[in-house]
Amino acid sequence: ISAIEQLSPALEAGFGAAAAINEMILQSWGGKIRLFAGLPRDLDVSFESFRAESAFLVSSERVDGRAGPVEIKSLEGADCVLISPFQSRDILVHCSEESVPFKWKGDEIHFSTVAGQTYVVQEEQESGKLDFQPVNAGGDDKGNTFGIKAGKTRWWHSAAEMLRQKSPAFTKA
Repeated sequence: ISAIEQLSPALEAGFGAAAAINEMILQSWGGKIRLFAGLPRDLDVSFESFRAESAFLVSSERVDGRAGPVEIKSLEGADCVLISPFQSRDILVHCSEESVPFKWKGDEIHFSTVAGQTYVVQEEQESGKLDFQPVNAGGDDKGNTFGIKAGKTRWWHSAAEMLRQKSPAFTKA
């Protein structure tokens, strides 16, 4: 039995878990934005308005292993470097329906931004429209984020069981 199953996690544990998940979805260091770097390729994910270095708000999704459009809102007007999450080099960068010039440098997409503008980076065949949907946490029997309901399974037990089912590499300690 793991420690998380024996002990109730402290407040700090929740913040640490959230930070770890955020880092798996979006990494921003060294002046570059990296998407989905810490996630298995077969895991579907979407996120909205994650903060990145150089004052960017980033939103995107990945479904069936394919990255969808990446929306990048520039808060300060800095140059943007995005490590391409796409399977193809046939991409478009646009802002307000206008094409934006960009350059490839290896697997990096480089383009300039203007403060307050939102840019969309996408594969040519994509629609460029993100459609965020709420994630179903599995119903009332899984607990809730505000505390454990009397007589119900603790949420981290359910999460651990889900991980065991999805990933054979995840086993009980």
